[in-house]
Amino acid sequence: MRSRYGYETGAYDNFPSFSAKNTKILGRIDWNLSKNHKVTAKFSQLTSNNDNQLNATSTPNGALTGLQSRFGQNGMSYANSNYGFEDIVRNVTFELNSRFGSKISNQLLATMTNISSIRTSPSAIFPFIDIRNAMGIGTTTNISAGYEPFSLNNEVINDVYSFTDNFTYYAGKHTLTAGINYEYQEIGNMFMPGSQSYYAYNSLQDFVENKAPIVYSTTYSLVPGQSAVYASQVKVGQVGLYLQDEWVVNPQFKITAGVRFDKFGFPETPIENKAISAVNLYDANGKLTKYNNTVLPSTKIYFSPRLGFRYDVDGDKKTVVRGGTGIFTGRIPFVWLTNITQNSAMYQFGATVTDATALERFKFNPDPNFHLNRGDALLPTTPGGAVPTNLVYCLTPVSASHNCGVPTLPSIRIWAKAGC
Repeated sequence: MRSRYGYETGAYDNFPSFSAKNTKILGRIDWNLSKNHKVTAKFSQLTSNNDNQLNATSTPNGALTGLQSRFGQNGMSYANSNYGFEDIVRNVTFELNSRFGSKISNQLLATMTNISSIRTSPSAIFPFIDIRNAMGIGTTTNISAGYEPFSLNNEVINDVYSFTDNFTYYAGKHTLTAGINYEYQEIGNMFMPGSQSYYAYNSLQDFVENKAPIVYSTTYSLVPGQSAVYASQVKVGQVGLYLQDEWVVNPQFKITAGVRFDKFGFPETPIENKAISAVNLYDANGKLTKYNNTVLPSTKIYFSPRLGFRYDVDGDKKTVVRGGTGIFTGRIPFVWLTNITQNSAMYQFGATVTDATALERFKFNPDPNFHLNRGDALLPTTPGGAVPTNLVYCLTPVSASHNCGVPTLPSIRIWAKAGC
C-alpha cells in the first residue's frame, strides 16, 4: 500500500492506546460601564474526544453480506482504520442591563450555542478495502484497510442564535414589560457511508493484480458544487413579540396579564423533487392528491394570551392562593422536518455495484472520486423519484392551561392541548 499508492495503513498489531479526554474552557467578564449600565459576557466550551475501534462487519450501503469479523484470529485490520468522535458544545452569552432614571430599565440579551458531533480518523482519505480469503484457505480470513467506511462526511450539528430585548416601565402599581425575541436555528445530519469509496475482493491476489472487485460502493452528493451535504437539514427563524402588565392591586393581591405573538419562517426550502410533484398519490382519506416536498408547515401568527393572580390571604405569606389561565406555544420540534430533505432523494445517492460484468469498469483507484468523475451510467448524478415520507404539515404544539392552588393544599390543574 505504501510503495504502490503512498498510503500509510498504520500498525497491524500493538495499536496505539485508545484515549478518551475532554477539555473545558470557561470565561466570564462583568463590566460596570457606569452606575446605570452593566455588561456581562460569558463563554464556555466543552470538547470531548473518544477513540473507537473499526466497525467489525458492517459495509456501506449493505454492499457485502456474510463478512467475517475484521478482528480476531481470522481477521486483520490496521491502526489507521480506527476512528474517533469529537463532540463540541460551545456557548457565548452577552447581556447588557441598563436603567434610565427611576422608571425605565432595559435588558438586551444575545446568545450563541453551537453543538456538533464529528467523526474523526487518523487516516488520510483513501478507499476502504475488504479482502476475503486473505490466506487462501476460505472466506473466513479477512484483511481490511483504509479510511473507516462510516466516518468520512459524518457529522451532526445544532446551532442556535438568539436575541432578546426586554423594555420595562415602572408606573406605580403597574410594571409594564414589552419585548422582542428572535431565534435562528440550524439542524443538520450528514451521513455519507462509503463516500471515500469501498472495494471488496475475493482474494489478496485479486487485489494485488488489480482485478475487478466483487463489490464496489460509494455515496456521493447530488447537489452541484457540494461534495458533502447534509441530507437531513432544516434552517428556521422564529420571532416573538410580547407585552405584560404586572399589577399590584394591594400588598396582598397581584394580577399578571400578558399576550404573546409568535411566528416562524424558513429562510431556505428543500430542493424540489419534480418527479414526485408530478405524481398523483392517495392522501389519508383515500383521495388523489399531489405532494410537494418543498411545502413546509404553515407559518401563521400564533396568539397566546395569559392571565394569572397571586393572593396572600393573611398578608404573612403563609397561605398564598395562586392561579392562572392561558394559551401556550411550546418548543417546536423542528427536528421532525429533517426527514423531509433526507427522504426526498435530492441530496445524495448511495450506489452499490455487484454485477460481474459491470465491475470490470470499477477496478481499484486510490482517488475516491475517480469512477464518479468519469461519468459511469451506474453512478447517476440526476436525482431519482423516490416516494417521500414523513411530510409534515402541522407542527406547532399549542396548549391551553388552567390552574389554581394553595401550596399547603392539593392544587387543581386543567390542561388541554390543540394542534396547529
